[in-house]
Amino acid sequence: MITFSICVFCKHFVSAKKSEKGHSYCPAFPDGVPGSIIHSGKRNAHSQVVKGQVGTTVFECKDDDFARKIMRVER
Repeated sequence: MITFSICVFCKHFVSAKKSEKGHSYCPAFPDGVPGSIIHSGKRNAHSQVVKGQVGTTVFECKDDDFARKIMRVER
């Protein structure tokens, strides 16, 4: 079984390929997303602002058919 962080399905996630920082990141966690979110396995792991994050960015599913299917989000 392959598992993914919910981050890769978020519209705010910046992949290493697109990042000017040389690594993937989230605007809420520019120095790295906490393991408690990455490894939670919960679809709502970052649905609310959490202590230690920058700003108010939270998970929002990409407008992408594959992401919506995986995250079970309706249009």
